[in-house]
Amino acid sequence: MARPGKAKSVFSDNADLPSQKKRMTTVAATADMGLSGGTGLYQLEQMAAEFGKKPEFNKLMYNDENVLMTLNVQLKNPRYKSNMDVFMDKTTAICKYDISVNGGEKITGTATAPNKKTAKKNAARCMLMHMEKPTLEEIEEITKWMVAGHRTTIGAREEPVSKEFGPLGHTVTLRWRVGDQSYYGKGVSNSLKLAELYATQDLYCQTQKLPPMQQEAKVAKPVKVDAAPTITKASAKASKPEPIIDEVSRADVCQMNTIRYSMVNKMKVKQHEVVTQSRGGFLCTLTWEWVDANGQVEKRTVEKQGTSKALAKAAASKAILVEIGVIDPVTREESSHASSIRSSVTKNIARAVQAASEFVQKTNCSVWRLFLPQLVDALAQRGDRELVTPLLEGISTANAEIPTDIWETLLSLASMAVDETFCRAVLHGIKNLTLDSSWLLALEFNAEICSNLASIQGRGGKDVVSLLCENTKSLLPLMFLKGTINSEYSKSPLREDDMVLLVPYNGVYLWGDGLVGIVSKHKSENYEATLTCKIVNRLKWDPTDAIYEHNRFGVFLVNSTTTNKRMMQALLSITHKMLPVNSTAQGYHYNKDLQRILIESDKDTVMEDELNNAALPTTIPLTPAQSDACKSALTNPVTLIQGPPGTGKTQVACAIIDCWRQQTKEKILAVADSNVAADNLIEGLNSRGINALRIGFGSESLLQEESLKRLAKYNRYKSLREAGCHKEANSMRMVMITEAIKQHQVIIATCVGSGNDILSNYAFPYVVIDECAQSIEASNLIPIGKGCKQLVLIGDHKQLRPTIISPEAAAQGLSISLLERLVSARVATVHLLDVQRRMHPSISEFPNKHFYRGAVRDAVSESSRPPVKGFKWPTKGYNIAFIDASAGCPNSQFESTVGTSKSNALEADIVAIVLKSIMEARDVKESQIGILTAYDAQKWMLKRKINQIDAVKGQAIEIDSVDGFQGKEKDLIIFSAVRSNLQKDVGFLRDPRRMNVMLTRARRGLIVIADKYTIMNDTANWRPYVEYITDRVLDIHISELNMFLDSPSNRLDGIVRQARTGWYP
Repeated sequence: MARPGKAKSVFSDNADLPSQKKRMTTVAATADMGLSGGTGLYQLEQMAAEFGKKPEFNKLMYNDENVLMTLNVQLKNPRYKSNMDVFMDKTTAICKYDISVNGGEKITGTATAPNKKTAKKNAARCMLMHMEKPTLEEIEEITKWMVAGHRTTIGAREEPVSKEFGPLGHTVTLRWRVGDQSYYGKGVSNSLKLAELYATQDLYCQTQKLPPMQQEAKVAKPVKVDAAPTITKASAKASKPEPIIDEVSRADVCQMNTIRYSMVNKMKVKQHEVVTQSRGGFLCTLTWEWVDANGQVEKRTVEKQGTSKALAKAAASKAILVEIGVIDPVTREESSHASSIRSSVTKNIARAVQAASEFVQKTNCSVWRLFLPQLVDALAQRGDRELVTPLLEGISTANAEIPTDIWETLLSLASMAVDETFCRAVLHGIKNLTLDSSWLLALEFNAEICSNLASIQGRGGKDVVSLLCENTKSLLPLMFLKGTINSEYSKSPLREDDMVLLVPYNGVYLWGDGLVGIVSKHKSENYEATLTCKIVNRLKWDPTDAIYEHNRFGVFLVNSTTTNKRMMQALLSITHKMLPVNSTAQGYHYNKDLQRILIESDKDTVMEDELNNAALPTTIPLTPAQSDACKSALTNPVTLIQGPPGTGKTQVACAIIDCWRQQTKEKILAVADSNVAADNLIEGLNSRGINALRIGFGSESLLQEESLKRLAKYNRYKSLREAGCHKEANSMRMVMITEAIKQHQVIIATCVGSGNDILSNYAFPYVVIDECAQSIEASNLIPIGKGCKQLVLIGDHKQLRPTIISPEAAAQGLSISLLERLVSARVATVHLLDVQRRMHPSISEFPNKHFYRGAVRDAVSESSRPPVKGFKWPTKGYNIAFIDASAGCPNSQFESTVGTSKSNALEADIVAIVLKSIMEARDVKESQIGILTAYDAQKWMLKRKINQIDAVKGQAIEIDSVDGFQGKEKDLIIFSAVRSNLQKDVGFLRDPRRMNVMLTRARRGLIVIADKYTIMNDTANWRPYVEYITDRVLDIHISELNMFLDSPSNRLDGIVRQARTGWYP
């Protein structure tokens, strides 16, 4: 939108112009050393005082050096459309321009000057006067550009001095060193980011008039990289320097700099670059400084020439990458061949594959980086398995040791494919050459993506985080979107690194045309969310960009890439004796002894427990088995604790943490696989008087709030939040969390959450992992990689394994947890917690004998777990019932297939009838009841049926899959087995771990509803259970059910008559 007011001539007071089309008179060139001269320049000077806190800096945005960049940044706003035409008329340069704004307003004009460049600058100032003031994001971009060039010119080195928070907000002080002089800049704002920006602007203004850095005369040195000549040795007799031969072709400038900046981000490099003119071209001096895997500061400097600035910088990029060992030397001919392959990708991909397959046989892997990512990405977009096969064969037969970063790239590209069979083809082609099991993580990640994409489309986008957005701009591969936030979205918004599905919307969703992207930036303000998404794939291949012409897209959450990224980094780190210098896993540090135990556990690494018989430094009451586990944790590097259901795993975890904190001041990290389990940990610690801090996102926000209330800044934070200053409040919250981490010895998080950058500067020698048997081993490596020296794993490998979507990844071992692997390898004594305090003895009897060989004792009396009223339990003293939902003979077919899941309407009706009778007795509340099933389709059916029961608060009853209920307990559990078919196939009900979890969630009563003729086909587990039930007369056929209900159902007879036919609608 144009600035308010009536447009006038730039340098003279003309009459008002029409509102829909405004024309400015021709302007002449003005001396522009700052912003002096002319009414128009005075207008810009006034505008410069209207935004930000540094008017003197804002003025410099419009001077000759910066005005064109300022205009270009502001014109990125899609509201503006502009044209500029510059030409010479004899000795005068004329620049005609026009700029139109959404809504129809149009501004045109002409600027003149002795040359074209000055005419463009004058025109730019004219245009800027009639545009809105720059936004904060635009100011930030302009500042970065101005400062980067200025620092290079004067040779300034930036150093942070201090970051403080006080009554005025954030105060940042930065220092620039220029030669022997130091300059200090200060910025103050409620936002830390703005304070840093203002400090930088302050430094720019102070050093504005400093002369350019003088380049000392250089004497040429021999260059190690390639044989290409660079600078010849100075000679008094030489009348003319030898011509510079560029080491990098113009076609590879972009690619080489892409690799360079990728490494800068991965290694967190501080770089300093100076480009100066030299004889025959340009000289680039490039310095890198970074911290290596051992915490040592490394520094490298290279100098390279080129016939242009871009070629000199690319040559320096190549030289420093060779210097630090990221790449091997690449000849100009190899670079040219790689460039040819890249250009063929869009023109003739089959030819590109053929050329690449032959080329990899002849070259080192450094050349591969110049073309392989683009080629594999293009093949993944197409899902072309036929073309990718010869390329993979060429790679696998190449006589080369493949660098880790290339495998990381290939795994990443394959895992993002929307065609699962293509992903498997790529991963199978490279799995024999990888260093670790990261290919299994990629296989599982891709299976999750494909499964979630199918689910989103199949359910029409229901029950998933979503936002309807306007496509504001597309600069491929980036898309910029904006949407209005609703109440559902505000509860669970998208975050950076989330993978999303973008579906065009024109009144209906065009599901077949979806794009897959990664959220690279997300901002919420004033009920509006702005997103930047990097497009990584599309649901179906289309060589055109027609899909980007749609104005609106539905954005649907697929999953987060953070989990996979952190697990990959941790696995990479622990499996390398020495990390590549460009590794993304530099933040993980493994204790050598613990690393040996974890990696070599299949060898002779059996350790006997050393137990200290001294009294434990905790007042938490413990059983003898729990006490031995605590003593082991105090003396051994690895402690394995198996906790059957209800045996006090949280109790022993809290006791171990209490013992550690009494003996050391070093930091302690306690993690669990899920947010619920992590919340249970901190609640357990708080209830026992142990101060701890919960970090991360999700269900823990209220728990984290309690820890922050103790900080001095909390009241100021609360005031900002209540005043609606969300940006400032969030900034202060991060400052408070950072401060809280310093103050707290015990930190609680999820396994993946412990990889948050906010913990990167801390070592945690003591680590407890709870519910370890339910997590993927690679996720456990994240907290262990925080410098762990003493590790405690708590879980139960007799219960559910981690949930793995990919059957192949599960079969290859991804479903085996770290706890189960170490128990099987016998690396340490397994401490079995042997006293259960959850279940009525009759409920615990079968699982104890069947799964734990009777090793667990009951510490629960029958009187403390009375039978639930409303249901007449078949046998006195047994709070168990088995309702046989069969036709009464082996010919039932009551299950139905729903997509990849199963449902059983008969069992759902029986659940509703039993529940109604129990609720009418008013002995238990809805919140004390759990209804479980093994299948998602049955879960949704049960929710619909139960929400239809009068006088029952269906929303308060937890209805879930068995897999989602591990670690939880309720007074009453009702289980629907679902499987009922003529083939007597029980599916994954056969898993003993799933059965164990289901049977051990109830405190007072357990009701199992199943077709006994089907489930008894599992002879290992379900048949013994049914035999246990019938021996104790605990079974009821549905035809007899009314006899056992306090409130019989008048619907039951009709249900039974239909069931006797062997089919149920």
